[in-house]
Parts: sequence; C-alpha cells; structure tokens
Amino acid sequence: MMIIFRLGIVGTLVVVAVGCNLPPKRLNAPPQGSTHHPSELQEPFAYMVDNAMLEDLALSDIHFVPHTAQLNGAGVRRLERYAKLLTVYGGSIRYSTSLTDDQRVEERMANIRTYLATTGIPEGRIKVAQGMPGGKGMSAKEAIASKSVNIATDEKAAGKGGAKGPMGVLSGIFGGGK
Repeated sequence: MMIIFRLGIVGTLVVVAVGCNLPPKRLNAPPQGSTHHPSELQEPFAYMVDNAMLEDLALSDIHFVPHTAQLNGAGVRRLERYAKLLTVYGGSIRYSTSLTDDQRVEERMANIRTYLATTGIPEGRIKVAQGMPGGKGMSAKEAIASKSVNIATDEKAAGKGGAKGPMGVLSGIFGGGK
C-alpha cells in the first residue's frame, strides 16, 4: 500500500514537472530569436509595424552609437526593414536629429546611404535627407490646445498641494499628492 502511494506521488510530480515546461507562445520579438511556437498575432503585428514605418520613414539619433556616426543595432535593423519595404515603394528616408555638429550629421547621413547601397536597391530609388519624421502629426492649433490643458491641470494640481507636471496630474487623478 505504501509503495502504491509513493508511486502515485512520484507520478504526479513528474506530470506536473513536464506540464510546467511547455514553451510559451511569443509575439513579434525578433531580437530574442525565433520560436517553434509562433503566435498567431505575429503576422498582423508585422503588417502594422510596416505601415507605421512607411508613414514615419525616419531615423533619429537613437539609431546611432552615441557620439559617433556609426549605426547601432536598432539602426541596422530599421534600415534592413526599410530596404525591403522601399525596394517596392521607393521614397525618402529622413534623418531627424538634435545635433548641431553639421559634419557629424553629414557623416551619419552618408552612413545611411552607404548601408542602403549595400542592400542592392537601385540608386535613386531611395533618397536620404535631413528632416522631421513623416506622418500626420498635429496642427499648431491642436498643440496649443493640448499645452493649455496641461498648464491648467498642472496649476490646479499645484494649488491643491500636488506636484507640478505629469506626475501631479496622475496623483490628482488617483487621489494622491496631498
């Protein structure tokens, strides 16, 4: 009787241990590698990301190694995807920067062009220029209205002893800040 009881416990523990080691399903997470169990949401996410990238068509300072003109991993990955998308559609990639060093800006733009040239895209199909990302953005009227709401909310939070800024707004919403 005791042997049957022990075998039952061992069997239960084995079933639990095997059941806990099932591989999880993953979403669109290429840097971590591929999986044998892709999520059914991966394909729709890829289309959404592609559409957003085509609307944006931009690289910025975060796509370069700081204080250099060298592309970092995020920049290379983004340019690889742009190369695939723009082979079909063509277009202009904009480099948005806060740098004031014109030489560094030109070096970075030259590195973007050089990288794109290695992808086999015909010359002239993709242009690289300095400028803001594409997309609808917001009008000046919308920006002014948004800013005035934030200022009023900040002043209201500050008057009640709350902190100024976005955290003051959050503390006012969730009952904190006193």
